[in-house]
Amino acid sequence: MVRWLTCLLSIGILYSQDDGLPPNFVYLEPIEDFYARNPISLEIIVTDRNSIERVSLFYRLEGNVEYTQREMKVSYQPVIFNVKIPLDEVESGSLQYFFWAKDIYGNEATWPDGGEDLPMVLPIFPEKRDKVKKRTIPKVAAGFTPPENLEDNLPYYLEVGMLAPPSENTQKEGVPIIVLSVFDSEEIVDLDSVRLLINGEYVTSFNSPDMITYVPQEPFAPGYHIIRYESVKISGESLVKDFSFFMEESVFKEEIVELSWREKTKFKGDLG
Repeated sequence: MVRWLTCLLSIGILYSQDDGLPPNFVYLEPIEDFYARNPISLEIIVTDRNSIERVSLFYRLEGNVEYTQREMKVSYQPVIFNVKIPLDEVESGSLQYFFWAKDIYGNEATWPDGGEDLPMVLPIFPEKRDKVKKRTIPKVAAGFTPPENLEDNLPYYLEVGMLAPPSENTQKEGVPIIVLSVFDSEEIVDLDSVRLLINGEYVTSFNSPDMITYVPQEPFAPGYHIIRYESVKISGESLVKDFSFFMEESVFKEEIVELSWREKTKFKGDLG
């Protein structure tokens, strides 16, 4: 028993002492292109027999001499580290970067091996504008046909949804209010630029950073109706998302009052 414990203790000391070796890297190539005014996410796998103390990204954009350092955090796997470069720093041109890691004993390494002298270089393309070339507002076709070509060019980090009305409504119930929810995690939208259109007409809505509301002044006719969210990014790019809802025609029947035969014939006097 004593011999077994001594052996186990020796193994523990062996694995916890400084092995003199730096961390190892496995490069994870980005799966998407980089675009100006969009955040850049980068990942790297870092392994070591000892605990990792710190992993950092060093980067510089075209025209900058000095590198900016950002500490990387553990991602969805213990050996994967990630970091995000904020969108307000990202301009078209090129991005130079390298990774640096250090274990608890001070052994450190970079990837690529050349570090700041031989960094990775990837292009940053101008902003995407292909989805805003067509600025036509979809028309509601006759015969209650669903609208086609609803636009949506919002980036993944800007979420806009329609809370009210539901997708189908009746004239009897009506549409008392229109509500759009907004989740702008990167704060890219100029709030003063937010506009709401109903069937191609601008309306005066109440806009806050997380919600847009509008109370219709007139009832909606039967058929499909289109709500459009419009805004402008701080960088100047136009953003659009369309929603639609259906108004079902209600048949209002007149109340029928049943009369007795006495009332119909209007008999007077005593039948006896």
